Amino acid sequence: MMDPYFYRNHIARRYYLDHVNLKHKEFAAWDHKIQLIYGLVAIATAVSALLFVGTLGRRFPSVYTSIFETFFVSSLLAMAVFVFVDARARRRFRELWNQQHGFPANRQPEAQSSRDLM
Repeated sequence: MMDPYFYRNHIARRYYLDHVNLKHKEFAAWDHKIQLIYGLVAIATAVSALLFVGTLGRRFPSVYTSIFETFFVSSLLAMAVFVFVDARARRRFRELWNQQHGFPANRQPEAQSSRDLM
């Protein structure tokens, strides 16, 4: 599944989504919730960026500049925190899955270093 063309293929994407929804229902529910939050944070960041740029271009009174600036910076911070929390949660989910079900069968063995071969 590491092939970048795999994700561009509609049939392969549909297969992946069906597999996740049928075999990993808890992860699918969590992932749908995370995708919704990602969308909301992205929209909030885009709106705040437009408002902040509008204050810099003198389209709004200067009294709103600090408000829109705070909104923009806080939305960027929220996005960064959310990405970090999401990555951590996915890593924990993978670790828990591996503990309960063992490592995946298609996992590639670790490459041996040249020191181990000597």
